[in-house]
Amino acid sequence: NLVAGIPLGRNWDLGLRLQYQTGKPQPVLSETVARNAAYARFDIRFDKHAVWRSWIFDFYVDITNAAVMPEEFRAGEVLRYVLPTIGTRGRF
Repeated sequence: NLVAGIPLGRNWDLGLRLQYQTGKPQPVLSETVARNAAYARFDIRFDKHAVWRSWIFDFYVDITNAAVMPEEFRAGEVLRYVLPTIGTRGRF
């Protein structure tokens, strides 16, 4: 994992993550071990922080696999996906 956080000013933050993972082992009966293909994934996240009275609110948009890179879930089954997430958190 390579992770970076960049403050953008005015209570905005940008988060970046590049993940590289070797393939998961496949169960086989022979002595050699098969693996799924390795993959890389790029995620991006925007955060906005706001204060209201005694509350601190965090709003975010998180995009998993923003570059739509392929990932092999099972042998021979490749999937390209993007997973957007929107959320908020309040603290007092």
